[in-house]
Amino acid sequence: MVSRELHIEESWKQPLAEAGLDRFEALMDSTQGQCVSWHDRGQTYRIVLPSGQVVFLKRDLYTSLKDFFTDLLCFSSPRSPCLVERSANQRVASLDIPVPKIIAWGQRRWLGLPRQAVLVMTELSGQPLSKFLQADPAKSARRQALRRVGQTAGKLYKPGFPG
Repeated sequence: MVSRELHIEESWKQPLAEAGLDRFEALMDSTQGQCVSWHDRGQTYRIVLPSGQVVFLKRDLYTSLKDFFTDLLCFSSPRSPCLVERSANQRVASLDIPVPKIIAWGQRRWLGLPRQAVLVMTELSGQPLSKFLQADPAKSARRQALRRVGQTAGKLYKPGFPG
């Protein structure tokens, strides 16, 4: 028995529909945009919607046995990596750390087990630290940026994240 679900945030239904990305199958089959990560089990695409907004489409083509067993060994119900990432995103956001906004997510289950999954998220504003440092900023700006990195790491590790 196969079950399928897809959740789209209300304000994003129209922009995703205009791009033809408002159905689970369309998200799983889409090759729109630029592929920024490719693995045997899934891909991530950077897509510019007709409205000009940028989103990232991440999908799990299948959930590996390793993922099943890892969840079972942790006494947790098996979940696809996309939905694990969604949970982690929510935990990090609860610490007041900026994260991409997840605007759509879904999964296809087979015999009650995760089979495939999708995640659509917004682009996180800002500049990657690596690009900032390559631009050779002033010493004080470098220190300030690295101090913020340390503060963010502290926010993550103080409550025991990850884990």
